[in-house]
Amino acid sequence: MARIVKVGALSRVKYLRSVPREEYIGLCLAEAEKAGENGCGVFLMPEQFDSFGSVETDFHDGGIYDPATDRSCAYRVVSDTVPGELTERIGAVCRKYGMYVIADFTERDGDRLYNTAVIIDRNGAVAGKYRKTHLCGPEKRCCGVDAGDELPVFDLDFGRVGIAICMDMYFPEVFRVLTLKGAEIIFWPHQTYGPSEETIFVTARARAIDYGCYLVGANFASPDYFAPYEEGHACTGRAMVINPDGVVIADTGHYPGTAYAEIDLDRDRLGKDIAAARRSGGDNIRADLLRFRRPELYSEIVKPCDNSAVKNGEFLD
Repeated sequence: MARIVKVGALSRVKYLRSVPREEYIGLCLAEAEKAGENGCGVFLMPEQFDSFGSVETDFHDGGIYDPATDRSCAYRVVSDTVPGELTERIGAVCRKYGMYVIADFTERDGDRLYNTAVIIDRNGAVAGKYRKTHLCGPEKRCCGVDAGDELPVFDLDFGRVGIAICMDMYFPEVFRVLTLKGAEIIFWPHQTYGPSEETIFVTARARAIDYGCYLVGANFASPDYFAPYEEGHACTGRAMVINPDGVVIADTGHYPGTAYAEIDLDRDRLGKDIAAARRSGGDNIRADLLRFRRPELYSEIVKPCDNSAVKNGEFLD
């Protein structure tokens, strides 16, 4: 039986004015409904899909580089448990259309907060979650968010998937671990804006190529035009699907909307004279390059480093 799945990646608008969080939740649920009507098998929402740009997280403080800035109370207000109200609401859409949804929001677990992406299955139940492992400074320092400590993969009914969130993209080790665990598609909810656009999307394409996987990214778009340095217009959009050759096969451009692509997980990434390990002369690139790895040479990568300041949310200078 062919393992073919239609994926959708949302580029959610971020309005010039802050709006109630509920308006963004409703917008995203409506987009999920459209995806379901369009035959989507997996629908990906961007990082903090429910609260980024909301009134509840519209801060009037000293900014992220002011040591006195504390936004943890606000993030606790917009947080939810897993499972919880948000997963129940999304789950209703999943049941209606028989599709998966991957949604990222602030998870509350006792006294702790996490930046968490949750997989909700076709029956509306929580199928798994990933807590962002590589936080940027303000997440811990200003927002009171803790980092996750696991890189799980998830067996869905069409194949095995992994999740990376926003800044995780800058750490190739994350993607290597996920592919060593068998991930065939990596879903990447993020917030990319401003002049980082080209760097991050070149990096995303390289991750797909290097690790022989599909990469599906969901982001935010400015409400009308994109201008990297202009306030209110710096969100890049560019929700996209990238194949294992690094080719962008679906892209919303700098606009709100959903990028759709049909993925055939049984279509191998083939090449010629790269590994040259098969008598046929052809290469099954992902499988062959995994066999050519020499982990005994890579121990430098996993030597401990002093990241205590970062883990504790402190400035480095």
